[in-house]
Amino acid sequence: MASVEVAGVPTIDAFSISIWSVVQQATQIGSMLILPWFADKFGRKPILWALCFAITADGLIGIFASNWRVFCAARFFAGLAAGLTQVGINTYASEVSPTNVRGAMITLYAISFAFGSFLANFVTYAISVSSPSSYRIAFYCEIGMVITFLPGALFAPESPCKPVSSVSK
Repeated sequence: MASVEVAGVPTIDAFSISIWSVVQQATQIGSMLILPWFADKFGRKPILWALCFAITADGLIGIFASNWRVFCAARFFAGLAAGLTQVGINTYASEVSPTNVRGAMITLYAISFAFGSFLANFVTYAISVSSPSSYRIAFYCEIGMVITFLPGALFAPESPCKPVSSVSK
């Protein structure tokens, strides 16, 4: 996937990396603006299912990407997954958790998110130092994350807040 050589070492040019960042961040912002309406209209569980799909798509595209443009599609799904996570998990936890532990559950989510981000950066750094061409390992980890999250997304109850489409008029 490298398009530039620096001192004989294949390197990805800064323009491609910038485009990936812009696509991911713009998709995250856009999804965070649109998804609350979707969650109110159709319920919270579809957001959790869509999160599983977005992470899987990001992981699979990242594993098989052969050029920076295809990898850009992976970053799109990464941004969508981030938006789905921020909209879906917080909302779901605040509506399903018992009142006396609601704040603790949302705080636990925030701590878990920060720890996961730290761990992802640490693992990515370790991969880049030990074997830079093995970057796909990070995408395999995403698939593992979906496998552990999927049972919860499938069997969790719908939020007690009814979707707008099912509220009687």
